Amino acid sequence: MKENRKTKYTRTVIKDSFFELLKDKPFGRITVKEITEHADINRATFYAHYRDCNDLMREVEKEMAQHVIEAVEQLYKETDYQNDVVDALFDTLRKHKEMCMWFMVDQSTGYGKKLICDYAMHKCIPVWRERREISQEQAEWFFTYIYNGAFAFLKAWYDEGFSGDWNQKKQLFGEIVRSNLLFIYRE
Repeated sequence: MKENRKTKYTRTVIKDSFFELLKDKPFGRITVKEITEHADINRATFYAHYRDCNDLMREVEKEMAQHVIEAVEQLYKETDYQNDVVDALFDTLRKHKEMCMWFMVDQSTGYGKKLICDYAMHKCIPVWRERREISQEQAEWFFTYIYNGAFAFLKAWYDEGFSGDWNQKKQLFGEIVRSNLLFIYRE
């Protein structure tokens, strides 16, 4: 148990140092040496946890994706989850704002975004196909449109430093997504 706490602490120190360096420098120019100096650890300690900076970035993206997936997954247990998905997404973004920012940088590996995409596709497409009686191909194209549009909205907001009123952005985001989903859910 003591090792687990030490491992968790070391990984946190490495990630925090990584986040600090990312504020001033593009991902591709950050070195393991810089991270270890900032974290006040030796290189062997870094390599005991990560293969390289890409591996570290991939883990950060994976963690953020897991936070989003866990928040949304809890809603599937509720009867009226669709109205709460946007709230859960925005609450997760706010709670993990620092991690989220680096999840959306252009230099990210894309791994976290793919995890969320695969999860959402797995959840949405069967429901949409049953509800609307559309082909798998149609459902996949519709999903691509909705997912990429939603991500582009969040990315543009990130590019603005998540400025503005969170509740207004959440309301606008929800209205846009719901209006697109009318294709599937209209009677």
